[in-house]
Formats: sequence, structure tokens, C-alpha cells
Amino acid sequence: MSHRRAVIYHYDGSFEGFLCCIYESYTRRELPLDLLPPELAQPSLYPVRQVDTDTAHAARVFDSLAKKLGPQGEDFVATGFLCGREDKALLLYRFVELGYEIGPRVTSMRGHPAVEPVWQMNRAVRSEAHLMTGFLRFSQYGQALVAIMEPKHFILPLIAPHFCGRFPEEQFLILDRSHCAALIYRPYESRLIPMDNLELPGASQQERLFRSLWQGYYQAISIQSRENPRCRMTHMPKRFWPCMTEFQEKEDAGKLQLPEEDSTSPFSKEVLP
Repeated sequence: MSHRRAVIYHYDGSFEGFLCCIYESYTRRELPLDLLPPELAQPSLYPVRQVDTDTAHAARVFDSLAKKLGPQGEDFVATGFLCGREDKALLLYRFVELGYEIGPRVTSMRGHPAVEPVWQMNRAVRSEAHLMTGFLRFSQYGQALVAIMEPKHFILPLIAPHFCGRFPEEQFLILDRSHCAALIYRPYESRLIPMDNLELPGASQQERLFRSLWQGYYQAISIQSRENPRCRMTHMPKRFWPCMTEFQEKEDAGKLQLPEEDSTSPFSKEVLP
């Protein structure tokens, strides 16, 4: 590796930008010591170079992943990039570099220092995505369902097929506050868009009643004499609780009645034309 020039890459933080870093490192015969998005960029004693995102270069590298690393290796890279680790780009680069050398068997080399971290990242991302399919809570605003989550990893692309298939005739929005993105869906049409936040109208009386009923059900099925907070946090991690209905302040169900249907919807023409 001594014949390759050591350098620090700065890129735009996107998956395409990461692929362009791989392209640049091989065409320029450079050894990236780190690959940093804008929010992590900092002064360095090593040469620093800004890598611009080129869709053609990114597509060329992505095509090479399946050919040289195999379908599983390609999936490891794409899924691993969704991980919330700050050093994910460098770890994935080392995985790809090894895969280019030895081929598809790279995914089975759990003991290799360039492979194990990528296994761990993939497991963390897929585990959180699996949990979120059960822990995500929707509220109804007029004709739309809205859910808010704050995951560690950017799991929105992974859970999108599940919820689009589960609610094919609904229109809904899932906001990822952690990554400032949202999934917008209406029957048989979906897309991911950037979204910092969403101002919602106050919950209708009907929605507040449903929340209260769900909270009451959650309390009713619990067995106080067998409460085990540690076990509960193992199966339902505490970081999910702030966005879960059963842990919100309970409404007084006795004061709530079902009103006429509310037509208010958070889906404006600007969001879904």
C-alpha cells in the first residue's frame, strides 16, 4: 500500500458520494485514511480533497459491487451505509477494498477486521428496522395517518415496503426526525423526501379517544405483580418510548366522545400534488 498516496476525502454524505470516493481512490491510486461528510469535516495534517458526486461514476462503482462482491456483498454495502455510525464510510471502504481482492467470499469472513464491523452495522440496521415495524405508532389527522420516529439508523427505506404493503389503500406519512426525512404515501404511490419537521394540527377528539383506549388496553393487559422493567426495556428499548402512544400522557376517556369525522389533513398540495 506504500505506493498509494494517503489522503482524507470530504464528500457530500450521500451514498452516491461515497461510491464516488471509491471511484476516485482507484482511478487516482490514493489511499483514503478517512471519508468525511460535511458535518464531520475538520482540519487535518494529511492532504484533504473534496470529492464531487458524479452519478455516472457512482453507477459504475455500484455495478461493480454485485460483480465482484456478489449480491450479498452489494447488499452489505447498501444496508451498511444506512447505519448511524460516524465512521461507517471508512469501514465500508475497507470492506469493499477487501472484496475487490478476494471476491464474494468476503461476506463469510466474520473474523476479518475489515468484515466484522460491516456485519455488526448490517445487523444493527436490520434489527432496528424490524423493531420499528412493531413499535411505530400512527395517529389519524382527517383522512391521513401520521407517524413520527427517532431511530438511530436511517431505516426509512427498509420499512417503507412493509407499511406501503400493509396500508395499500391509505394515505400516510412517516417522519424520521433523526435524519430529517419522510416517507409520503398515497394509494400505490410513495416517495422519500427531505423534511426537517412537521407542524400538525391538534389531535381531534376521535383521535384522542382512540389513544386513550389504546393506553387503557396497554395498562389492562399488564400484570403488576409480575412487572419486570429490565425485561421490558430489553424487548422494547427505552429510546423508542417517546414516540409510542402507550407512554404518552393518558387522556380521560370518560370525557371523550366520538365526534363527526374531521376532514383536516396534513397532506397539503405542496407535499402531495
